[in-house]
Amino acid sequence: MQSSTVINQNKTFMKSIYAIMGMILCSSFLSFSQNLSDNTNDFQTQKKQMDALIAKWQIKDGPGLAIAIVKDEKVIYKKSSGLANLEYKLPITNTSVFNMTSVAQQFTAFAILLLEKQGKLRLDDDIRKYVPEVPNFGTTITLRHLANHASGLRDYLYLKEMQGWLHRDVLVMEDVLQIVATQNKLNFEPGEEYSYSRTNYVLLAKVVERISKMPFSDFCQKHIFSPLQMNNTTVLDNSFKIIKNLTSTYFSKKGLNKIAVNNEVVGDGNIFTTIDDLILWTLNFSNHKVGDSTIMKKMNTSFILNNGDTTYCGFGQLFGKYKGVPEISTDGLQGGYRAKLTRFPSEGFGIIVLSNYAGMNTYKPIQDVVEIYLKNKLSDRPMMKPNNVHSADTLRSKQFARDQICGVYRHDSGILGREISVYQKDDSLSVSMDFINCHFHIGNNLGNKYEILENKPVKFVFTGSKNGQAQILTKYETG
Repeated sequence: MQSSTVINQNKTFMKSIYAIMGMILCSSFLSFSQNLSDNTNDFQTQKKQMDALIAKWQIKDGPGLAIAIVKDEKVIYKKSSGLANLEYKLPITNTSVFNMTSVAQQFTAFAILLLEKQGKLRLDDDIRKYVPEVPNFGTTITLRHLANHASGLRDYLYLKEMQGWLHRDVLVMEDVLQIVATQNKLNFEPGEEYSYSRTNYVLLAKVVERISKMPFSDFCQKHIFSPLQMNNTTVLDNSFKIIKNLTSTYFSKKGLNKIAVNNEVVGDGNIFTTIDDLILWTLNFSNHKVGDSTIMKKMNTSFILNNGDTTYCGFGQLFGKYKGVPEISTDGLQGGYRAKLTRFPSEGFGIIVLSNYAGMNTYKPIQDVVEIYLKNKLSDRPMMKPNNVHSADTLRSKQFARDQICGVYRHDSGILGREISVYQKDDSLSVSMDFINCHFHIGNNLGNKYEILENKPVKFVFTGSKNGQAQILTKYETG
């Protein structure tokens, strides 16, 4: 009798357990279904917002762009818009090829780090060990200095213009080496400052060639593009090379006009790719199909100057934050091409934009995309910080009124056509740099320091008062 009672009680107890488990499972399923529904709704909403943005950016019957968004190693949005060629009205597709402009510097830096991993070079080697054409400036310029734009070497593009070269002239690697060889001093001691100079990355590409004993294009193909299956990516070291599905580039001046790019210089640019191929490269930062975590850690580390200050640059990338979220990016322009690759590693999030239109401001699309997908992660804290006194900023004076900073500023090199115009329009301050087909708005000022609203890490400081008007505009990038 006693045994029977225990058995019956056990049956009752087990029925209760099964009932509770059923309720838990049912609740979990309903919660999972609700989350799935919410995620689906968010995805659909985000897609509609993105489609609306791209429609807003697009010029009717004009050039356009290809854009991709990755999250947690998956492509969550991809779209192409506009025309790859206006003469034949060919649309931009996922297989359309663009010049990735300065984004190419990531690949050059990566190639150098691959060779270091193989024990074929050291980052602290003197550049003259591999490229003796570089003059002896009485100080050591290391590969590390070059990779972090801290060498003091002058930018070859500005130098060639001073020598009378035109944009349409064909420029090759040997021309750059000759320009470098004629220099008799540096802009600053290596490691003392950050200053963007394309010369650095051309020399790094030459190092890759001389150590590997193969053209830079072949090295990239063998060690980077092929392993990643970037089958539609190529280094253009010959302006006569045929590239399938190549987009034409355009700028706007009394209508749309084509831009010819004859540059055969590599290392600082001139890698042509598709949106799909650049997705594979973006994913490689996390899945490490080529390279390893050690290389990626170096790629993602800021350079430290001789005085201990940390820059915002490292191995072909820029480091910063967008509304509190850590951001690593590279962008650039060449001819009518515009490109930007931005990653937010803490969120497993990345955005790629490729365009064949000089008027495409890649900063604004990136910000619009981030506001859609990462809105719950962004902070509304003020972006501006007090301005650090810099050697170029010793003439600071009282704060200027808006109309006192408006005017035309000429680059201190004296080169005609390098003017920056600051003007008021529709109650906002605008900046025009026609020589690179860029127009921005500035604001959020702290004293005489303003930031470009479309690219907030870039600051303008107005100094040197004369008759109440600012005389000097100092532009700060990446510190």
